[in-house]
Amino acid sequence: MLEFNLLAPAHAPRRVKAPPLRVSAVAVSLLLVVGLGVWSTVLVMHVNRLRRDLASVTQEVARLGPVARHIQELNRDADQLRARAALLQQVLAQMPAFQLLETIQSAVPQEMGLTSLTVGGSTVAIEGYAPSYPSVERFMVELQNSGGIRQVELASSQQGTVANHEVVKFRITGDLVTPPAATQKEAAP
Repeated sequence: MLEFNLLAPAHAPRRVKAPPLRVSAVAVSLLLVVGLGVWSTVLVMHVNRLRRDLASVTQEVARLGPVARHIQELNRDADQLRARAALLQQVLAQMPAFQLLETIQSAVPQEMGLTSLTVGGSTVAIEGYAPSYPSVERFMVELQNSGGIRQVELASSQQGTVANHEVVKFRITGDLVTPPAATQKEAAP
């Protein structure tokens, strides 16, 4: 059963008083101080971690200093070796001319004199004086057998006199034999 008291005095609703302004200000100030304390603690921990990291990196740099200097020396040495290799490449590029001169020098008979050597593309022309036609022929055979010049031909010849001696003035032509590219590359390193 339910009972209702209809005669109960009417109560005015109870008003909750707002906290005084001072209490709110103190609470906000307290929260602000606690927040600043936490924030400054976090910042101090972060700064300490950065200091430890900086000390670690400084030690690592000090430890790697000799290694870095050694790497710089190796880079200098590598640059010097590259420059030497480039110079060697230049010398090797001129080697066919050197080989041609050696080939001709080894084929020239002792009694013969050369007056000019002309290289144009893949052809070579040699001019000179010989005491006789057999000397010129021997020279042509030696050039052909050397392997450096092929299709050796007597382009012109005429008899003449040099210092009261009978000589044969000649002009010999031929095609240069270029060494295979693989041989030049193997010699390059």
